[in-house]
Amino acid sequence: MTTASPSTATAEQLLRRRQAELRATLQEAAGTALHAADEPAAPSDFKEVADDEAQDTVSDATTAHALRELAEVDAALLRIREGSYGVCAECGDAIAPARLQAVPAAALCTACQGESERRAAHAS
Repeated sequence: MTTASPSTATAEQLLRRRQAELRATLQEAAGTALHAADEPAAPSDFKEVADDEAQDTVSDATTAHALRELAEVDAALLRIREGSYGVCAECGDAIAPARLQAVPAAALCTACQGESERRAAHAS
């Protein structure tokens, strides 16, 4: 294991805290889904059905986002353990400290992130 710099140690603390938050969010979502499945379906009007469907859509989006972010956080923690944290996974250049401070799970430098987003926008 490599010796972590103070900024890497701080990033690791932030990432571990975020990892715990995301896991709690996902556990809560799973518990809510199980609880909702156990509740008997009550007769409802169209407004209640629409409200329930809208809430389900928001919950699904929140869960999907939490899963994606958790994967990014887990990957960043792995990079810390491997000693490659702060190195762009695309070009190999150092990721700016300001970017890592703003987005501790960042795997790409600003330039490569922008290029990745442009490619994704053109693909859709």
